[in-house]
Amino acid sequence: MSGALKVELVARYPVKALRGESIEVIELDERGVVGDRRWALRAENGKFGSGKSTRRFTYLPRLLEMSSRVLWGIHTVVELPDGREYATVDPKVHGAVSEVVGAPVTVAEEAEISHLDDSPVHLLTGASLRWMADQVGDAEVDWRRFRPNILVDCAGDNRVEDDWIGRRLEIGTAEVEITGLAVRCAVIGHALDREPDRPDLLAALTDHDLTIGAYAKVIRPGVVGTGDPLRFR
Repeated sequence: MSGALKVELVARYPVKALRGESIEVIELDERGVVGDRRWALRAENGKFGSGKSTRRFTYLPRLLEMSSRVLWGIHTVVELPDGREYATVDPKVHGAVSEVVGAPVTVAEEAEISHLDDSPVHLLTGASLRWMADQVGDAEVDWRRFRPNILVDCAGDNRVEDDWIGRRLEIGTAEVEITGLAVRCAVIGHALDREPDRPDLLAALTDHDLTIGAYAKVIRPGVVGTGDPLRFR
């Protein structure tokens, strides 16, 4: 890998499994990105809505047709496919979201059970995105399909994160440790905005244990912003 590393963009997903927001700065604490996956859709079986079904999560349709953002640094807002918006603290939000997914759900704030999948922080490099685009014969692949918290501006077109496991990175005023590669599921190929389903994306990862990008844990809390350099310790 050649060239310096820097933050291309940062993002958070205030409601788990919904589209999130690209912002200028994120704050990292012991849990991960402040405000990330703070809310989730809770189904009648007690599991949280996701694009997959596991011990903690249950599949719900049309999740990526909705988005979430934090308004004025206080309220989390859900935007429905028709453009209507509801704050997560608005009692009407539960019925509105239930209509979209076609099943009774409540929009619930995180309590004892974490809304996070496997790691507090997710990093992805532009090099890996270019590698993926080459695998599927595209000019580029939309980074939003992979839902990173930190997209790293990185030269080349290789899976550079594969060599980062166990290493520590200083980013902005924070420090993280790379704990493993990010395991993917069919969600990366779900229709997104006007883009159709892309099952070829997951198929391209078959020889790489369905991984791309890296997971990290927070060693030192801090602030990470667009343009910040990344330095290995």
